[in-house]
Amino acid sequence: MLRLLIIIAVMAILVYSFKQSKKYSPAKPSFNTVLTFDPEVYVDIRFYEVFRELAKWEKSGTTSFKGNVNLSKEELIRLICEVLDMPLEKFRVTHLSKTEGEEIDYIVTFVAIPKPRIEDYPNLEIIGDWENYGKNSYRIWASISPEEFKQFIIQELAIPEDSFTIYSPADLIWTRLL
Repeated sequence: MLRLLIIIAVMAILVYSFKQSKKYSPAKPSFNTVLTFDPEVYVDIRFYEVFRELAKWEKSGTTSFKGNVNLSKEELIRLICEVLDMPLEKFRVTHLSKTEGEEIDYIVTFVAIPKPRIEDYPNLEIIGDWENYGKNSYRIWASISPEEFKQFIIQELAIPEDSFTIYSPADLIWTRLL
């Protein structure tokens, strides 16, 4: 009987802590695509009616724009090439299709380098909602796997894997029982 009560209490604590963590999940970002142009061929796409009809574009960084686009990445690339008459090497499209379902709460801590300003990296900013979390860390809610997230950070910041750590606080929930 005592074991059954202990199991029920542990389950209740886990459910309660899960519900508490969901309360503090921030709103999802209002964009899913980032366009980054080479500085030598930078174009303000907000002046083109074709692109204004696709999304409400916001300036992000010196040569980037972010917006919420309902086209696939390939269709958007084709449209940019046709309308702007620009070769593929002169711009980059980062399109993140949000998967339906749960977002994972991550904490990213930079150990070997100073914490970068996420606003300066629109391709990272698109992943989710970043919050400052101490001197060297960010907290982010994203719907991508830890492996994809790690590779994305390595690629965008051009840093080695041992320069930062990523973990999910939900993985450490059992420590509350200690």
